[in-house]
Amino acid sequence: MKNITLAVADNKFTYFLNLIKKMGFVKVLEKDSNFEISEYQKKILDESIKEHKENPMEGENWEDVKKKLDKLV
Repeated sequence: MKNITLAVADNKFTYFLNLIKKMGFVKVLEKDSNFEISEYQKKILDESIKEHKENPMEGENWEDVKKKLDKLV
C-alpha cells in the first residue's frame, strides 16, 4: 500500500473526505495534529525568542546558512 499526503481547500475538506471514504480501495489515516513539547523544549524556545527580540540583527542570514549547508552535502 502507498501513502500520500494531500492539501485540500478548507471549504472542500469535508466533501473530499466523505468522497474518498466511499471508495473501497482507499484507507483514510486520520492523524491528530495536536502534539505536546516538553517543558525543557518550551524553555529553550522561550530563551531563543527572547534573545532574538533583544538582538534581532544577531545570527546569520538564512540564505547564507543554506549555502554553507549545500557545500557540506
